[in-house]
Amino acid sequence: MKNSEYWEKRIANNTWTTYNNLEEKNRALLEMYQEASLSISDELYRVAEKMKTSTLMLSDMHKFNRLSGLQKNMENIIRDLGEKVEAFGRNNMMEGFKDIYSNIMIELGNIEFDMVPKKVMEEMLNRPWRGSDFSTRLWKNTQVLASNLNDIINNGLTQGKTVTEMAIQLNNRMNEGFNVSHRLVRTEIMHYLNESAFKGYVDAGCKKVQYWAAEDERVCERCGPKHGKPYDIDKRPILPLHANCRCTYLPIVELDDKKEEYKENDLYKKYGEQHYNLMRDIVDNSPDNVKKVWNTFENKLKIRSSTHNGGANYNRFYDGVQINIKKDSQGSSFEVPYGVSFHEFGHNIDYEANMIIGDSQKFRTISETFKDGLLGKTLKEEAKKRVDIIFKEIKATWDDDLRKPIKARAYDALSKEIRELEAKDRADISDMFEGATGAKVRGGFGHGKSYWKERDNGKEAFAEMFQATMCNPGSLESIKKYFPKSYKVFEEILDEINKGGI
Repeated sequence: MKNSEYWEKRIANNTWTTYNNLEEKNRALLEMYQEASLSISDELYRVAEKMKTSTLMLSDMHKFNRLSGLQKNMENIIRDLGEKVEAFGRNNMMEGFKDIYSNIMIELGNIEFDMVPKKVMEEMLNRPWRGSDFSTRLWKNTQVLASNLNDIINNGLTQGKTVTEMAIQLNNRMNEGFNVSHRLVRTEIMHYLNESAFKGYVDAGCKKVQYWAAEDERVCERCGPKHGKPYDIDKRPILPLHANCRCTYLPIVELDDKKEEYKENDLYKKYGEQHYNLMRDIVDNSPDNVKKVWNTFENKLKIRSSTHNGGANYNRFYDGVQINIKKDSQGSSFEVPYGVSFHEFGHNIDYEANMIIGDSQKFRTISETFKDGLLGKTLKEEAKKRVDIIFKEIKATWDDDLRKPIKARAYDALSKEIRELEAKDRADISDMFEGATGAKVRGGFGHGKSYWKERDNGKEAFAEMFQATMCNPGSLESIKKYFPKSYKVFEEILDEINKGGI
């Protein structure tokens, strides 16, 4: 089991970094309140100018029908302010959600995962905690602010205060409103980041979490006693415990020590003789360099069968490659997706190889380590080259009536081109282009920008090339056509693995 300090560096520090980055953005809140305060003062001075006086009297305001107009304009300014603050807070929180959730899934060994749909993120943001939700709390504070501003105007008019005196009071109250709003946004952001982490733990299969306080929170009488305390995941305390609290959760990852020892060849055990032999036939007919790598690591590969069908994933902490295998009606034979299996085994080998001959102290892969991520860099260069070729072709036949930028049209054209290849069972090339362009080219798997933002595209390319070299000649043909230099780097990596060191 990884110790708490390990997870603090890998997960808690990332959560606090995300929080601090969002806190930097909160400077915009002050600008919103300052702008609103200036608008309210302008309204007040405008009324005074029309009435040609520096001291506004309540009777005169009623006499000239100025009070209701001033109050209405102030209410509109505060309502607009509330809408801006809510939109600002929501956007930042959802941005933070993506960062935290992705980091949790990756650090817990889920190399491939689907980002949480926006609808689910919004539902979580609207979920009440401690009796209310972000929007309700914000608008309650906004209504209090509007009421206080109105009281300042009414009292000032009754007492015969000057416009300047009232403007100063209004500005001071707006500053107080900013402090209340800032504290609310900061607290809500930390709550949402922790809920993002919690969802990541649930989706990654964690059963327990640990309360983890920021260093300066460990002396807090509410947070300090809970620091380091373990909880069943469904009994965790709702965070934060107080305003501006930065406490978070860490995972408790326990590998099953009672799990039966894997036999000499776990694939044989889990696949059964029939499908293992079919897999070996594929391996035996593959090129020597990739076959040799497979034979070196086969006994280290792990697989867990499932009663679901249609996919697979690799998790370095739990059961290695998890293949979704469908039993037939008799429950005896299986439908095995060999292509996607080899893709996930590629991830497994990529990681295992680096643990042996690379930097075993870090959770990296050999495709990331090899010459400082050369595979991913080369992939990007070759993808850009293809985009530039299409760009020049489109530019040569430029039509002024087409409003869409040429570059965007080039990406669209390449997306169409690789989708046509994908229809010929060449999905590897599709995903490689999407990863290399940061999803500007849309691949068939539909991973999207947030998926690739968190990943080294070379790591995915290694698995794609491994699969194609093993069992998809058509895809391999396309890879060598579009990414010849990248494939050469892949083969160099295989050679380094087979030599036993970098």
